[in-house]
Amino acid sequence: MKLLIACLILLFYIFAINFWLGDDAYITFRVSENFVNGYGLRWNPEERVQSYTNPLWMFLTAAAYAVTGQMYWNVFALSAVLTAAAVFFLFFSLRRSKTAGLAMLTLFLTLLSSKAFVDYSGSGLEFSLAYLLTALFLFLLQFKESGNRLLALSAVASLSAVNRLDSALLFYPILGYLLWQAARKKNFRSIAAISTGALPIVFWLVFSLVYYGFLFPNTYYAKLNSSLSQRELLRAGLAYFTCTLRHDPVSLILILSGLIAGFASGKTIQRIIALSIVLHLLYLFKIGGDFMSGRFFSLPVILSIYLIGEFLERWKRPKWADPVFLAAACLSFIAGPVQKLPGVSPQHWDFWEESGVSDERGYYHAQTNPFVTNYSPYPLDPNAAAGIVFSIFPGSAAVHNIGFFGYYAGPEKTIVDLYGLSDPLLARLPAYGRAGHLPRLLPAGYIDPSLSNLPPENILDPELRQFNRDLRTITSGPVFSLRRWKLIFQYNTRPYYSKQYLVAEECFIPLYKRFPLLSQFTEQQRQDAIFRASKKYSISCGVQGPAWLRNLVP
Repeated sequence: MKLLIACLILLFYIFAINFWLGDDAYITFRVSENFVNGYGLRWNPEERVQSYTNPLWMFLTAAAYAVTGQMYWNVFALSAVLTAAAVFFLFFSLRRSKTAGLAMLTLFLTLLSSKAFVDYSGSGLEFSLAYLLTALFLFLLQFKESGNRLLALSAVASLSAVNRLDSALLFYPILGYLLWQAARKKNFRSIAAISTGALPIVFWLVFSLVYYGFLFPNTYYAKLNSSLSQRELLRAGLAYFTCTLRHDPVSLILILSGLIAGFASGKTIQRIIALSIVLHLLYLFKIGGDFMSGRFFSLPVILSIYLIGEFLERWKRPKWADPVFLAAACLSFIAGPVQKLPGVSPQHWDFWEESGVSDERGYYHAQTNPFVTNYSPYPLDPNAAAGIVFSIFPGSAAVHNIGFFGYYAGPEKTIVDLYGLSDPLLARLPAYGRAGHLPRLLPAGYIDPSLSNLPPENILDPELRQFNRDLRTITSGPVFSLRRWKLIFQYNTRPYYSKQYLVAEECFIPLYKRFPLLSQFTEQQRQDAIFRASKKYSISCGVQGPAWLRNLVP
């Protein structure tokens, strides 16, 4: 018990000093608040677009916001509790093995040495919830085979897919094997249990199709609709793996060790878990990796810890092995890249140095960690300050990095994302850039900064104008109109990507004419915005008050 308490204290300490909130997290936060405040599950109030990839996490943060009326400390507390619960269930699932004592402590310290695991335990993203669901799935695997166990396993896997759809690669191969076993034995009760457990993801996909008009989130179309060749994507995927090997070797070593342990295991389930990790890594490699370093290695790290623990149960190791392994884990923890000092922001690398892969925690830590910002719930980021200033001006805006800006601009503002994450038209225009950050050209006439809506009639190119009308019918028209459902069928069964619109460059707004041009605000306008914002957001007049905003606003 004392060891458990000590481990939980260490876990919370590491979590707290590494906590950060990235710009992407605030995309979900804005939708959460819009939902609670009666605007619907939307980014912009006038259109139904799924700008987030984590519905279950979004509902959880929305529920917490509905109770407390604020977001920052909600997310801090939720992430801490979910991460602690995940670690508890992960190691409790190994309670029956020989991994107790020194070996269990070795696995725990090795887990905390993983930058991928620690970085995304407290990031404002859905991964703390994903950690818990993964640990629960592994925990349920320990029980004897029964209909209730299969129902629970299927339900947890289904909820994981609702939390993040691509996590299905890590769970559904196991469920597929269990379903095949049940079918072979003609166990219809087991088949019914697995089918019933899958209802959450089925319900969500049906709702998504009805409400948004598409099965997948808008980010799916924005991030996969690039003009990069498969060769370029594979090169980017290799860069993603290489970056992790350079800056977080513990995570890749853990995953490799887990794969060896899984395939060397005499149990079919462990081998299938290892196969699921391989499928996940191949998928990651094929899509070009990601711009957030280590993000998609965090769940495989948890599965690998489990596989290693299961392997240690059957390995008749010498007595000296446990102390040696523990010493290696301690060294890895002490020398590893995980932050260990409160109030100090870690060094981070520029994404240009790593072929488009960035150290997101390293970048945002200084702006959002409570120990660095004197416990301010407001991110010390220019985009947040610009959003606060823009909130008092009429009109709409087209910007990059919409999270902080859009959240603090307020729910009634129309914010167009030039990466296409929250915009159905731009998501379907071709784009170039690094993985996850694919900027689009802005069609001339698509957005008028003096208006609060997006009039499709103003788009200069006639074909693009009709293309946008169809999309707006799906996202803004009556939900059950016949025309909308005809278009939903068309746009979900045929690849509607407007690649031809790159030809006419005169039909797009140059970069320097995009909105908002915050540098054109007068000093009096800025001071007025700062005064109103300090009242609107109840920002004190001290260190984090108007002086903070005045220094950040461009």
